[in-house]
Amino acid sequence: MTRRGKRKVGKEPPVDIRAPKESITEFESMVYKAHFLWIPAAGSKMKLSGLYMQATIGPNNTEEPPRTDPLEHAHWVAWKQLGNMPKEQAEKEYIEMVKFFIKKAKTKPVIDAYGL
Repeated sequence: MTRRGKRKVGKEPPVDIRAPKESITEFESMVYKAHFLWIPAAGSKMKLSGLYMQATIGPNNTEEPPRTDPLEHAHWVAWKQLGNMPKEQAEKEYIEMVKFFIKKAKTKPVIDAYGL
């Protein structure tokens, strides 16, 4: 949900937490953990967003959104800057970035207790 209470389409957590542990990949686990991390820099959030889109959809071939919505435009730019990066590389960079923020956090995420 955004600050104004309107739900953005496609912004739901991408991992079904009811799925058996065996079917969850490391990437999916890190995507889930990222939802619970406090990431201080807006640029880092945009980079994670771009890497997620690149890893799940592939290169950005969508139309540029209007600049009247700066947040949506920033997400689009972060994704577009990745160019033709392979999905596997985007997943790897996403995982490394989330692990960095987990190490940087003063406490371990609560969800580690569930083995995700």
